[in-house]
Amino acid sequence: MKTIYLIRHAESIGQHPDGSLTELGKRQAQDMAASRSMTPKTAPCAPSKKIAQSDYKCPIVAAHCNIIAAVMGAIDLDFGFEQWRAMKNPHLYRLSFSGDALVLFEDLD
Repeated sequence: MKTIYLIRHAESIGQHPDGSLTELGKRQAQDMAASRSMTPKTAPCAPSKKIAQSDYKCPIVAAHCNIIAAVMGAIDLDFGFEQWRAMKNPHLYRLSFSGDALVLFEDLD
């Protein structure tokens, strides 16, 4: 079974793709990783299907709120505006796949 973590990124300086995290955002990201015994490493972006089929042991995908919400909405039809508004910064989800089929979706925050 393959597990992928989706993270609404921590506080950033803006919405542009190369916007860095603020000092608070860096602490938020470190705290999230440490409290879950993770050691994140940066890798080039890849389409989500390639991530699910990759050899990464525990891929983590960080993105802006609207992108994460779009993925969540595609997975869970009950995920809507209120769930989008309730997303924290950062926010963590776990998706587990068997082959290409999603078998588990968890909101970890």
